[in-house]
Amino acid sequence: MIYEKKDIFQSFLYDIKSLSLKNHRILVGVSGGQDSSVLLHLCSMLPKKFHVFGLYVNHNLRNSAIAEEKFLINKSKNYDIPIYIFRSQAVKPSNLSIEMHARKIRYLAFEKYIKKLSCDVFLTAHHANDNLETILMRLNDGVGLAGIRGIPKRNGYYYRPLLYFKKKIIEDFQKNENIDFLFDKTNRDISIKRNLYRHKLVAPWEDQAPKLIDNFISISKKAANIEKKLSSVLLLICNDVKFENGILKLKSNFLNKYSARQKILIIKYLVNDFYTPWRRNFINSLEAWIIKSKSGSRYKLLNDHTLLKNRNEILIKKNIPLKKELLNEKGKLFFNKNIFVKINKVSRKQINYSGYHEYIDAKYINNKKLDLRLWKSGDYFHPLGMKNSKKISDFLIDQKINCFEKEKQLVLTANGEIIWVCNHRLSDNVKITNKTESFLELSLVARFKNESNFEEQFN
Repeated sequence: MIYEKKDIFQSFLYDIKSLSLKNHRILVGVSGGQDSSVLLHLCSMLPKKFHVFGLYVNHNLRNSAIAEEKFLINKSKNYDIPIYIFRSQAVKPSNLSIEMHARKIRYLAFEKYIKKLSCDVFLTAHHANDNLETILMRLNDGVGLAGIRGIPKRNGYYYRPLLYFKKKIIEDFQKNENIDFLFDKTNRDISIKRNLYRHKLVAPWEDQAPKLIDNFISISKKAANIEKKLSSVLLLICNDVKFENGILKLKSNFLNKYSARQKILIIKYLVNDFYTPWRRNFINSLEAWIIKSKSGSRYKLLNDHTLLKNRNEILIKKNIPLKKELLNEKGKLFFNKNIFVKINKVSRKQINYSGYHEYIDAKYINNKKLDLRLWKSGDYFHPLGMKNSKKISDFLIDQKINCFEKEKQLVLTANGEIIWVCNHRLSDNVKITNKTESFLELSLVARFKNESNFEEQFN
């Protein structure tokens, strides 16, 4: 259904009410342009139970940003809607285009203010013509079903209430309501890909085919419904897949059931990127990696995840570097607030070797400085039960520890000497003997944030 201008607000109101917002707190992305100005105006007409906030992101890339800030400050006063200004100081990385850099900054700002203001939803002003342009650009890039679906109406916190409104309806509503806005001159620059599609392809095509937008909206909805059903199937397929120590392991008995393309869909779903279109050349490259790569080979995905071929398994890890913090609490030796070793005095009778506990002779570490750190190249220790010392790197290979787990392997040291390769082997130097008089129990606590129920995380 494409809405007419006479019922645009009623349709908008019905749409917002259908969300059943818990706190009735709404954050709106604003830029001062025509579309976002119309969206802000519609939000100002909502019943008083809705608390509306605006957010403008100044990327510090355009001279017009200062004028846009002033314009939106006046809007804030006129509508009695608080509008927050986020000014980016981030330097663009050399490996990112300006567009991708700006997009990354925007979404960091969105997430910050969604949490800061305890908002239920973040509204953007994407409309039907935007969706058609997106579909055409993605088809040109060679994407599949996600490309045909276009812009999702809802994706987590993000909601696009104008997505099924034609641009002309929005323009007519803006004129009838006398909504002021700023015109961005860059919107006419056809060196920008989207503007080229908008002015040279979609506009003349729409003139020749009045039902063009309607037809593409219908196609987009059908693709979205198919994608939703496929997502439900993938949820059932992946329900038994679990995280282990912050790493997701797709074992050979699971993977052998599926073709390379099906494995890609599963991976896409598991890294919570199912609704993002992947370009055809990227999919082909990933398929070749799945089929041909050897054990130990890695593949970096588009959303900060890395794959590792480990014999017949595929491991998935989110790229979050482990950082050491200076924390202090009696009975605990911290690496950071989520990873630490608990140290307890116990009697000989209390020793119980079941579970993830180790026991050492307390006398050996008396008055020594303890440290919990990542292992590094050149480290060695004297493994319990062995005559000679061994390099940590060789020990981990013998234990068949995969590369992801190696990267976060911790060691406990006393005055610089490794006394425990955590959760794997003690040093022979700290072992308990018949002469041991005082005992310490060691246990590693590691909380990984991404260990959660799949249905909750990916639904």
